[in-house]
Amino acid sequence: MIEEIRPVRVEPPPWWWWIRRSVELKRQQEMIERVRQLEAATRLRAAMATVSTVAAEPVDRSLPDLQSRGGLRRAILLREILGPPVGLR
Repeated sequence: MIEEIRPVRVEPPPWWWWIRRSVELKRQQEMIERVRQLEAATRLRAAMATVSTVAAEPVDRSLPDLQSRGGLRRAILLREILGPPVGLR
């Protein structure tokens, strides 16, 4: 049995739908911006905590490690692993 295919008429949404949609999009954009600001503040706090921790450590603590051959090797290896990639130096 073959069914007849009839065209379907689709009506555009009412005018108020566009206003409500634009208000919702604006609210979402404000929320996205707020999340970005919070993430940036969190990253800044984490970086400042790291800097203050590193600055609080005594400098002489790492010097005995660098006086021995094995300690120097370990320091170079750690810098290669934990430091910036070669392409970014």
